[in-house]
Formats: sequence, C-alpha cells, structure tokens
Amino acid sequence: MFSVVQNFFASLLPWHGVEVARQAAVQNGRVPMIPDGYTSVPDALRNFVTVFSDRFCSTVASQAYMPPFFTDTLPNALKDAFENPNSELRRPLVFYINHDRSIAANIFASQVLCSEAVSSLIRHQYVLFPWDISSDSNLMHFMEFLQASNMADVRNMVQRLAMHKVENFPMMMVVVRERNTYRLVDYCKGTDTADQVLEKLLAGVEQYSSIRMNEAAERREREEREAIRNQQEAEYKASLAADKARMEAKQKEIEEQRLEEERKLKEEEDEALRRQLVASQLPDEPPASAPVAEIINVKFRLPEGGQDMRRFRRVESIQTLIDYLSSKGFSPDKYKYFNSDFPKKEITRHFDLSTNFTDSKWPAREQIFVEEI
Repeated sequence: MFSVVQNFFASLLPWHGVEVARQAAVQNGRVPMIPDGYTSVPDALRNFVTVFSDRFCSTVASQAYMPPFFTDTLPNALKDAFENPNSELRRPLVFYINHDRSIAANIFASQVLCSEAVSSLIRHQYVLFPWDISSDSNLMHFMEFLQASNMADVRNMVQRLAMHKVENFPMMMVVVRERNTYRLVDYCKGTDTADQVLEKLLAGVEQYSSIRMNEAAERREREEREAIRNQQEAEYKASLAADKARMEAKQKEIEEQRLEEERKLKEEEDEALRRQLVASQLPDEPPASAPVAEIINVKFRLPEGGQDMRRFRRVESIQTLIDYLSSKGFSPDKYKYFNSDFPKKEITRHFDLSTNFTDSKWPAREQIFVEEI
C-alpha cells in the first residue's frame, strides 16, 4: 500500500530509515510518541496520548490542561469536526504534529499546548488530531493520510518543513472545510508563544464561524428555492388536476347531453310512430255535409291556448275521441280530458270509453279541456 509513496519520501528525507529515529529515541531516553509498526491508527493515537501525558501532564494540576486529543482515524476526525448533524456543533480541525528532534518539542507542548487558555479553547472549539513524525515511516503514513483526505496544502507544508526546517515543530495547523474542500487557514510553529497561538486559533474559529454562517444562509436560500419550486410544482400539478377534472366533467356533461338528446330523439321517434299508428287506426272524420243527426262536433281547448275542432260519428266510441287526442300528442298517460259540465267531469274516469256517443248521451256540441298531468 505504501511502497511507492515510501520510496518517494525516503529519497527526499535528509535522514534514512526508522533505525535512525529509534537510535535517537534511545539516546534521548524517550519512548516514541507513536511506535513504528503500530497495528492501527487508534492504537497509535492512544499510545501518543499516553506518552504525551507521561511527558507533560503527569501531575494532578497539569492533568486539568491535558489536550483533548482525538484518538481515531483522520476520516472520523473530519467527520466529527465538519459533519455533525447539528451544524451549530461543527468545529474546525487542528493538527498537532510532533517531532522529537525539534528543540521546541518540550517547551511548546508544556508551555503552549498545555496552557490553560490554549487547551480550553481547543477543548471547546476544535477537534484536535495529533501525529508524530519523528520517524520516516510515520511521516510517510501521515503524508498518505493527508493525501487520501485531499489535504494537499497541509501535506506539502508538512513535507517541506520536515525535510528542511525541523526546528519549526511541533506545529499546529488549522483546517476548515468550505464547499466540501479542506483549506489550511493558519499554522503555529514551535517557536510561537501561547498568545500568538491563541490569536491564530481564535482567528480560525472566527473564519469557520463565518463559513458556517455563509453556508447556513446558502442552505436556507436553497431550501427556500426548493420550497418555492415544490410549491410551484404542487400548484402546477393541482392546476393540471383541476384542468383534467374540468375536462372530464365537461366530457361527462357532453356525454350526458348526447345521451339525453338521443333519449329524447328516441322518445320523439317512438311517439311519432305511436301517433302515426294511432292515427292510421282512426276512422275518417265525417264530412261537414254529413247529416247533423249522425255527427257530433267537439272543440278541444289545448294547453298553452291551442284549439282544435273535430267531427265524430255518433256511433263511434268515446275511445275514438281519446285516440284522436293521443294521435295529436296528448296521450292519456300525460294528459287529462275534462268536459264542459259543471263541475267538469274527467272523461276517462266518468265515461265508459267503449260506449258510443249516442249511448253516452253525448251532446251535439261539446268542449273538451286538455290539461297536462
């Protein structure tokens, strides 16, 4: 996994091999912060914390200012810093990079990193990821961590200083994320004072706070635009649904009208056929010259002011009169017929329709009132 990168960095480093670092550690009588050949990153960082505590925070008083080192992988540190579900709890990341060959390794750790102001600020405002690059192999591993996390500016600076300016270590490097890109905003050298480090850390917090505010504003704008788009889409769909409903209702209305017209036309056709059939079965109207004793004259008062006249033979049945009216469109199922008596009599109820006019003592002249039921 590391062979290409290892060979590359090994060719650039001014010292060669882990044996040099190991000998230096033995000469200084110090246990390395991160041993060569560690089994996992969490194990390596737990070892870092233990050794750091033994070196700089071994007393009860100093334990209160023990830096809150993150002890898991760099991807998880980045997730903890920049991907908290609650955006208000997101924080910038700060690297603490130790190098035991630097003359500032002890002074910076004990007097700056473990100072009350710096350690308290980091505890509340940062995720602190530590690493030790005292050995070639751990430096190369760290380079690969940074490369995998797309932190080219951090990687390039650490690489350059590790090769040429070891006295700058320990280093603290402040990283923020803006638009899903990691950016190095400032760094502290081993020669910086606690006040200088505090000032840079506060500036990093302020920068990331501004980034979070801008991102929150952009997120709100996106959400508002999305809400507007969703509302417009919902209104558009509702409009389409309303148009469709109106069209369907109109089509239904048109279809109902068509069916109603067909029904009426069918009824009219049936009625015309019925009237034609009834008319064809009626006896001919007697001529006006027929003897008066053989005929009766009937005047019909029709609905809406209409009138009609018709002669009938006395020997014809009253049903003939009913059939005549029916042939004119005034069938007994829709109309009633009244004579001129006082009070008026309804023909179909008070007369035997099968009897003729003579037997029914029908007058020679009669008025029949046709009324709609």
